Amino acid sequence: MRVPNRDIEPAPAAEPPSILTKAFALLRAFKTDSRVMTLSELARASGLPKSTVHRLIARLIDLGAVEAHRSGYVISVEMLSLATSTPAGMMRDIALPPELEVGEGYGKVAWDVRAIWENYAGWFHHQSTTELYDVPASSVHGDILDAAGGADGLVERASARLAGGEPLPAIHLAEIVLTVEPDHAGALAVMVEAHTRLLERSENFWETAWLRKQLTELDR
Repeated sequence: MRVPNRDIEPAPAAEPPSILTKAFALLRAFKTDSRVMTLSELARASGLPKSTVHRLIARLIDLGAVEAHRSGYVISVEMLSLATSTPAGMMRDIALPPELEVGEGYGKVAWDVRAIWENYAGWFHHQSTTELYDVPASSVHGDILDAAGGADGLVERASARLAGGEPLPAIHLAEIVLTVEPDHAGALAVMVEAHTRLLERSENFWETAWLRKQLTELDR
C-alpha cells in the first residue's frame, strides 16, 4: 500500500468563477450576426446554466448593459457606445500583434474592423440625431460655403490642409465645395492633388484601384 508523502502540499482548489467572470462570459455570448438572442441561446453560447443566465440577465438589464426585446435580449445602446468612440477611432487604433501580421497588399485590418463594427452596430452609428432622418449633411453644404465667405475661402483652407500633409481633411473640405459648385477649378485641383498623394503612398491593391478610378473621373 502506497503511503502519501505528507511533505507535499495539496494543490490549491480552483477558485470558482466570480459573478463578474460569469457576466462577461454572458456578454461575450451575444453574437455579432444575430444581436437578439433568447435565454436558451445565451445559455448554450456562454456555457452557463439557464438559471444563472436568467439571474445575470436581470441584473445586466438593471445596470443598463442589456435590453429586453420582444423575442429575447440585446446588448444595450449604452453598452455599445462604451466600446470606443467612433468607427474611425477603431480603424485608427486597432492593430494585429506582430506575430499575426501578413501584410496589407490586398486587404486592410482597418477595413475589417469597420466591416465588423457596421455588421454589429448596423446603420445607426449613435453619433447624430440626423442619422434617423433623410436629410444628409450635404444639404447644408451651401450654408457652410456662405458662412465661410464663399467657395474660394473653403478651397484656400483645403489647400492649407493639403500643404500641411493632410490630404483626407483636404478632400472633405473640397467635397463640400463640389457639392454646391461641381465645376469649381480650385476644388477640383485640390481633389486631384490629394488623391495623387494618397496613391503615391498606397500599397494596397483595392485602395490603389479606387484612387486611380477617382483620378480618372476627376480628369474628365
